[in-house]
Amino acid sequence: MVGRVQDEENNPVESALVALGTNGVPNLYVGDQPAWMSEGAAARTAPDGTFALAVPADQSTTGAGDTPDTLLVLKQGYAAGRLEWVRTQGLAERPLLIILSRGIEMRGRITASDGSPVSDVSVAIAEDGPISGVSFPVHLLLAAYKGAGWTQSDADGRFVARVHPTVHHLAFRKSSYAPKVVRGYAAADSEGLEVHLNPAAEVRGQVVRSDGSGVPDVRLSVKQQAEFASSTSAMTGSDGGFLLEDLSPGRYQLLATKEGTGIQETRSVEVPSPDVRIVLGPTGTIRGHVGDAKSHHPVPRFMLAGEPALQGAETPLAAREISDAGGAFGISDIRAGELTLTVRAEGYVVKRLETTTVPRGSEAPDLEISLEAGATIRGRVTTKEGEALSDVIVVVTSDDNEGASVESDESGEYELRGMPPGTTKLEFQRHGFLTARKTFTSPDTTRVNATLSRGLSLRGVVLSNGVGVAGANVQASSSVVDAQYQSATTDQRGRFRIDGLVPGRHSITASAEEKGEATLEDVDVEKVGSLRLVLEQPPTAVLSGTVTGIPEGDDFVMGMVAAEGENGRSVHSPVEATGAFRMEKAPAGRVRISATLNSLSGATRASRANELTLAPASETQTVIEFRTDAVVAGTVTRDSAPVFGASVSFRAVDHHGSSSTSTDANGQYEVGGVEPGRYRVDVSTAGVSFETEYLVAGSGRFDIDVTGAALHGRAVDATDGAPIAGVDVSLWLLDGRENTPASSVTTNAKGEFAAPSLREGRYRLLTARNGYGQQTREIDLSRGSTVEVLFQLVAAEGVSVKVVDARDGRALDATVVVRDQAKRIVANQHSGAEADGTVTIALAAGQYLLSTSASGYGTATIPVTAPGGGLRVGLTPGGTLVVESERDLRGRIRLVRPDGEEYVQCWCNGIADIQLKGRRTTVPNVTAGSYTIELGDEVGAASGGTSVAIREGQVSTVRIE
Repeated sequence: MVGRVQDEENNPVESALVALGTNGVPNLYVGDQPAWMSEGAAARTAPDGTFALAVPADQSTTGAGDTPDTLLVLKQGYAAGRLEWVRTQGLAERPLLIILSRGIEMRGRITASDGSPVSDVSVAIAEDGPISGVSFPVHLLLAAYKGAGWTQSDADGRFVARVHPTVHHLAFRKSSYAPKVVRGYAAADSEGLEVHLNPAAEVRGQVVRSDGSGVPDVRLSVKQQAEFASSTSAMTGSDGGFLLEDLSPGRYQLLATKEGTGIQETRSVEVPSPDVRIVLGPTGTIRGHVGDAKSHHPVPRFMLAGEPALQGAETPLAAREISDAGGAFGISDIRAGELTLTVRAEGYVVKRLETTTVPRGSEAPDLEISLEAGATIRGRVTTKEGEALSDVIVVVTSDDNEGASVESDESGEYELRGMPPGTTKLEFQRHGFLTARKTFTSPDTTRVNATLSRGLSLRGVVLSNGVGVAGANVQASSSVVDAQYQSATTDQRGRFRIDGLVPGRHSITASAEEKGEATLEDVDVEKVGSLRLVLEQPPTAVLSGTVTGIPEGDDFVMGMVAAEGENGRSVHSPVEATGAFRMEKAPAGRVRISATLNSLSGATRASRANELTLAPASETQTVIEFRTDAVVAGTVTRDSAPVFGASVSFRAVDHHGSSSTSTDANGQYEVGGVEPGRYRVDVSTAGVSFETEYLVAGSGRFDIDVTGAALHGRAVDATDGAPIAGVDVSLWLLDGRENTPASSVTTNAKGEFAAPSLREGRYRLLTARNGYGQQTREIDLSRGSTVEVLFQLVAAEGVSVKVVDARDGRALDATVVVRDQAKRIVANQHSGAEADGTVTIALAAGQYLLSTSASGYGTATIPVTAPGGGLRVGLTPGGTLVVESERDLRGRIRLVRPDGEEYVQCWCNGIADIQLKGRRTTVPNVTAGSYTIELGDEVGAASGGTSVAIREGQVSTVRIE
């Protein structure tokens, strides 16, 4: 790529830096790296202003929808020059001309806290704006940048730069001073910028063992709690001491690691703070040898990882690669206790040593680990016509090596090594083709070829104003078993072809930037001809306004305003440093407007939503308020000790709003701007996931004790007492709304499970394991208690069911939820376990209600008897229910059938509540029939209901006064 840079008077500009970077990053003035995080080419202009730039092949766009490249030009004394450059438009094949303007002069002076000037301060500058694609503010990238600045302060502390007349952010760095970012400075301000730098803060501390002895050679690094933030690191000395300098005040993540050991500790620290002392818990050593089980020769290269022996504990040993000619390993400073040691080596079956004991101290017996050579599976993947297929993902789906995968090469060949003996299941996946499956019993070496079919094809055209739309994205999705997400991009005439579709009904969606969207539902790809999707730009409006109540100070990172339309479409706009925002294409009609704030300390807040009606093509102003009057503060403790660095989240139950933060070194937290109402409070940190509730009536104190209760247990076979691994134990808190489990755990090889730090209360425990009937227990957990539970499982056949589209009989990938006669959930499973879509649900003998639904379909509920097989349930899309009111309705509603049964919506591992969302709530895919709508207690309505008839494919609207 060649071109020329000149000024506004047509004079050549010599020695200008020309760099190719990624579009979406505002203009940055930062030394010789203007294109942030880019691997693009760079060059300097010749005396005549010309340049020649070698463009890497992978730096240019090659297809519609990709992010175009940007040419950025920088020269001292000029404002930045910028040119959006797209190879497909042919700009690379002709000379480019970039004009640099003088812009305006940005001036400033930097002083110390005592008023004295500070010289040689590095100054980096960025124009205001979010980074495209990530909704991330550029000022945070600027704060993390540690390279050379665009300019420096002189002996009098003064600096100057030529920039465009717009809002900028500036970052200032100098050793022994705390880095500083000034946000939202108007470059045209004639008064100039006054910047005061404070002395740098530091973190001192020590890493010691439980006996108080220092641990040398531990790397300590701190990183502010935000994505893209840079880090500072140091090593501990012989006494375990460390010093991290040149930090700004604030909250940081402190990570301690030591290569070759199990040391990997994380702390949250407030800077400045007292000395940090990291005391390692009881540690031990594991050592041994890894060899070939048949030849007894050492395995010289392998991976070791230590997983917690019981679910919910911290990971005691991160995966690491070991290289030793003798197959020896020795790793110290691993948490003492039990772990599951996993050993992986190329060509060998994965070896898992369940509940390996790590004794305290340095003395440990040698582990002799023998690896069995695994089978090698080779093969070739082709089309039906014999054409080799590259980039096919071959995935192992059998339980004993699930997740192992490889891709086919240009010849269609693939190789999987180290497969365990016995039955192996493979899936062959490639975009545009139907997924193929193979099941076989493998000897030492097996050749498995696969032929992929393109399946059914769907052709059509995407139009806008009668003209074909190039570069539109067309997607096809379906709930039919084995259906895969498929997509295509239209050509220059708007035509497309989608391959790899299974027979059945699909939803087809087309979209193009600035053109709009179009959707066709229930498209039977076996019967339909060429499709016409006419894009319609949904009506939009301009929405602007101000976000008030934003906390002052540098801790505030980013604000975002969201406008959600009635169809679920959301548009986002960043909040400027002044609190102003402007959304050019907000959804027209009734919208919900809310804002979120994020800070470097990890705190987040969501505002109460405003509901507005925006007329198409209108411009509306609004104010989004973060209230600052109510503050809830408290201390998080566990076993009477403060919990450091725990995440504390308040989420409103009866309105839209939330606030979260982290505890400091004393376990203290504070959340501001919480409005009156009921809140769900979640506390989480390593080994702790605790939930409680709090009623906010105003400012107050809420101390949270997460000591909770612990649950330990075992699952064994009732006939012989043998432990059963892989039993899912779900915990349902009996708090009046038992639709989803509070948590779940899985038994290990010894049949053991553990759930620490549970909220006090009464729980129902439910087991699930293929081949066994479910068992339930109800237990009471009180603070500080530990309850032991034994499940003796009895073999059972359960129930098998096939869920289909009632119109064409196609098997659907559905969700199945089973309840007992008391309406308690006793089983939940995702359909599609067998090739034909039949799913077998582990159930003890008895009478049940089975409910099932799929994406785009209503729910069907039928009585079933276990054991039983051959059940078939048909689903239809149903109709749409719309609930309207002049009031802001919140809470749950129930749809009650004429027989008194409540209509349920299956969702993931339970039943989803139908929640009211303000003045208008849309509930899609309700099975056709007559219902009575009953309002939940949250909306304060009487128990009486409103009748409604739902008709297939129609919209039924109900108004509630």
